[in-house]
Amino acid sequence: MDTALRGRIMVNGDCGSFFYNPELWQPEGGRYSRKAIHRLIHSLGVAGVDTFLINPNGQLPCYPSKRMRYQYQDYRRDDRDYARVHWRDCEGWSGEALEELLTRQAATNNLYLDLIEEGTDWLAETAVACREEGISPWISVRMNDSHGGRSPEKSYMNNDLLRNRPDLRLDKPCINPDQKFHRYSLDYSKPECRAYMLEMIEDMLTYDFEGMELDFGRDPVIAAPIASDTVRDQICAWMRDIRARTNAKAAETGKPFYLGLKASCNIGLLYDFGLDVDRCVEEGIFDFVSFSNYYQTCWEAPIDEQKRRYGDKVAVFGYIEGTVNWYSVQAGENSGRGKDQRTKRGREMTYSGEMILGNAAGKHVLGADSIVFFNNFFSFDKNSHTPAAHWAIQEVGSLEKLRGQPKAYSLNTAFFYPLGTVALERPAALPEFIWPSASRTWRLPMMAEPGGDLVLRIQAAVERKAGVTPRLAVTINHHWPQAECVCTNKLLFPAGDYDELLEGHMGFTFTLPAGLIQEGWNEITVFNLASESAEREENEKNTFRLMNLDLAIQRR
Repeated sequence: MDTALRGRIMVNGDCGSFFYNPELWQPEGGRYSRKAIHRLIHSLGVAGVDTFLINPNGQLPCYPSKRMRYQYQDYRRDDRDYARVHWRDCEGWSGEALEELLTRQAATNNLYLDLIEEGTDWLAETAVACREEGISPWISVRMNDSHGGRSPEKSYMNNDLLRNRPDLRLDKPCINPDQKFHRYSLDYSKPECRAYMLEMIEDMLTYDFEGMELDFGRDPVIAAPIASDTVRDQICAWMRDIRARTNAKAAETGKPFYLGLKASCNIGLLYDFGLDVDRCVEEGIFDFVSFSNYYQTCWEAPIDEQKRRYGDKVAVFGYIEGTVNWYSVQAGENSGRGKDQRTKRGREMTYSGEMILGNAAGKHVLGADSIVFFNNFFSFDKNSHTPAAHWAIQEVGSLEKLRGQPKAYSLNTAFFYPLGTVALERPAALPEFIWPSASRTWRLPMMAEPGGDLVLRIQAAVERKAGVTPRLAVTINHHWPQAECVCTNKLLFPAGDYDELLEGHMGFTFTLPAGLIQEGWNEITVFNLASESAEREENEKNTFRLMNLDLAIQRR
């Protein structure tokens, strides 16, 4: 393993990262310009980022390619209908909400057009801006993006193969044999599809970057399961072809050019989709690997197992994804938001500094070589009254910086789409029903703390039931359980403007000694103290649904 891949603080941004918040990067208004790109990259450099991965593609290049059809090639300024079919037929929007969305989409598309008319290739400018800040510029390639997959002939996001060649389309498989999930993408068991993506990668390699991540997290369905050995051989040969191109790039520049992948933690699932990660690592195709969830942060990523599996053959990166988990919270009355604006799905890591520190700590103790943020610090939430948690970036580089600091941890939660259909994520820890006299235990990697004025607070968020107040207890690592708690609707740490549980939930916060935490894996148990009854109706009344579990290291 190249030691240069250790100890990095990396940010991965998607193709919209420069365009989500123009009010931040060009507050003076006017036509969007290259200044916005430089200001965003500058903010990362000041915060301590040393490597920036930019995603420049979906099924099409999103940058103004000179050799391939690209996403905004046919867009005309203020064209609200350009994306109508996509949002209507692919994403299910309709009515007034659709019209408002199309207005916002046109405003964003205009920003891309501003740069094209200025003569700025935003992908090339990204590399220039990174080098000015002393940041290593990398590319993150979406290997089979399916955003336009429900309408392959019509979505503006789809390439010509997906539009015009039904024989090259792969319908997403559904693990429920009684259901269908029609969302199409390219079938990489077909040579035409592999050749198309190889051409796009070759185009990207003409730009001045220093590394490339193949993102199979979005998504890994590249061949119909269960793939044959022949298909796996073809996919591996395709990976070798990509490696040959990056080796040629390294020879051309006289500097290392790193190649790796980001993918689902479920390596067996990747194998069934045709991607034999173990074989690719064994053959020396990859320099690094990253395994994570789809978009919620993976709190129990088994990085220690991955390190044992691959030894020193590759670096293993720990990913901090875009949200804490899929659990919804709301903004309080003092947030400056109207009541109809307060509910939000998930807490963005962009605003959750303490969660960033906790997740990085859990990954470091298991041996992660570097930490990568996915879509953090590029906010989808306009006009937050709280600034992004850039302060947390500099703290995630090592255990020494993290130990003794306030931080927070959480668990994976369930989501309905598209994850359940293809089982991409780690099994969801929550929600979980807990019967009277029963308990549930979860494993979580955490950092041992020095004690002193630090305490561990555990907050159980429970679905509210009329006329019933749960009696709970918690413990960590099988010490004597703590039943004394405070009932509250406030989160342990706010996530930007969002600091309250939803009205249908109630929170119970327990305080334990921070010294009970051990370095590495910890076991957290929640008990239902209601006594089991002989009457089923009484038991059901006293069964509670645990929706979320947060843990915080806080000052007394």
